[in-house]
Amino acid sequence: MKSKLNQILKHLILLFMVILALLPFMNMITTSLIPNAYVLPSEPQIIPKQFYFGNYVAVWEGEDFGRYFLNSVFVTCITTVLTLIIASMSAYGFARLNFPGKNIIFNIYIFSYDSCNTCISFSVYCTAEAKLSKYLCWTYYALCKRRGSR
Repeated sequence: MKSKLNQILKHLILLFMVILALLPFMNMITTSLIPNAYVLPSEPQIIPKQFYFGNYVAVWEGEDFGRYFLNSVFVTCITTVLTLIIASMSAYGFARLNFPGKNIIFNIYIFSYDSCNTCISFSVYCTAEAKLSKYLCWTYYALCKRRGSR
């Protein structure tokens, strides 16, 4: 009986954590479905009182959203393919080969994948845009440039 109650309690805690994780996404979708005039002064709503799809129309018509989307897809695909290739080769090396310092190098490798690449990329892009905006602004090179490389 005690283990059954323990399992129910664990599942309730996990369900609560899932709901907390989903709330920002639900707020984002709700905010996109209400008119711009009501976004800031209103209180957060789970379900909007009226659905307004004009924001989506404005994005597709007013900006070059299709190009922005394709740029994101391109960068995502290239990043995913390169990550899979490098990670697969590294995994094979760490799984099949024995060499001195293997555990230390493996831990450094895992830590480097765990660090916040988005924060680093954003700061590098802002620096590149500020210093070389005439040449690098809105280019793939500025997205790929890493900190410390010149």
